[in-house]
Amino acid sequence: MKDYIYSNDFSRNLDAMIYTCGYETCAPSHSYGPIVRSGYLIHYILEGKGIYKTDAHIYQLSAGAASLAR
Repeated sequence: MKDYIYSNDFSRNLDAMIYTCGYETCAPSHSYGPIVRSGYLIHYILEGKGIYKTDAHIYQLSAGAASLAR
């Protein structure tokens, strides 16, 4: 997979600032939380499938889907 390059030059990122990025191959049944993060996390699924749970909903996600978590 290609590495992602981004700038943390505050003068160039006024609307949104990326302070970290990366990718991970998750093991089956991987989960994280519950937790409140200091920023937002964008997940983009390259392959496979999974679920995203909130207090009120369960979302089925698969390759090509994205989610935004706090």
